[in-house]
Amino acid sequence: MEERNMKKKLVSLFLAATMTCSMIAGATTVFAEDNAEDTTAEETVELAEPSTDEGYTIGISVLNLTGQFFIQLVDAAQNEADATGCTLMTNSCDSDSAKQITALENFISAGCDAIIVCAVDSEATKPVIAKAKEEGIAVVCLTSTIDGYDAYIGCEEYVLGYTQGCAVGQRIAEMYGTEEEVQAATLNYDLMESVIARKEGIIAGVQEYAPNVKFVADATAADQEEGMSNTENFLQANPDLKVVCGVSDGAALGAYQAFKAAG
Repeated sequence: MEERNMKKKLVSLFLAATMTCSMIAGATTVFAEDNAEDTTAEETVELAEPSTDEGYTIGISVLNLTGQFFIQLVDAAQNEADATGCTLMTNSCDSDSAKQITALENFISAGCDAIIVCAVDSEATKPVIAKAKEEGIAVVCLTSTIDGYDAYIGCEEYVLGYTQGCAVGQRIAEMYGTEEEVQAATLNYDLMESVIARKEGIIAGVQEYAPNVKFVADATAADQEEGMSNTENFLQANPDLKVVCGVSDGAALGAYQAFKAAG
């Protein structure tokens, strides 16, 4: 296919829709009343001429539509699409790489001008992204990158976690001191390599300022429901648990509910 002209227009959807609720705002810690501040970063990408007279058609594929982060992200994308005359095709792949690949293939077949993707498995997704690029489709990656992408919305994940962890460690030192053991837990999303680095940064930051913290539990939580149920399990096994650090806001909100229910 003839290479499209990539100089026509900077489409605000790629910035506004994804940055409004970027994944880099997700890491949160629960003491019972505290949570982490959010952070954003920016990157833009140019698109070719719209494939139809009605404007750009853009596909977005996210891990799920149960977590508040992804719900808000897709809502923001839809609002921006409506405001800029774009058509938005949405996919929730339920953290299933095969489902996501099928959705991306459907985006290509539908003639999308661009694709926004939060990849379940970057390596498995490479062939379909390569196909999209051959068709002249712009590709924007969220959180994790895929070879051939045009733009990336994300951050240095370890640094993000470390920044959160340092703030948490200072708070722990203020509340409990740095001598007696303080039990903590993490709600992870180790299904994504980039988010593993976020968790590792959290732990390192916490222990830099509060070396008396002992991490006694860890579990995967994709959303608020899992965050709550896993924290309930944490508390049953570790009744002296004081802190839960979540790599996502939804998981941490679930942890807050569990703390509140436990008094």
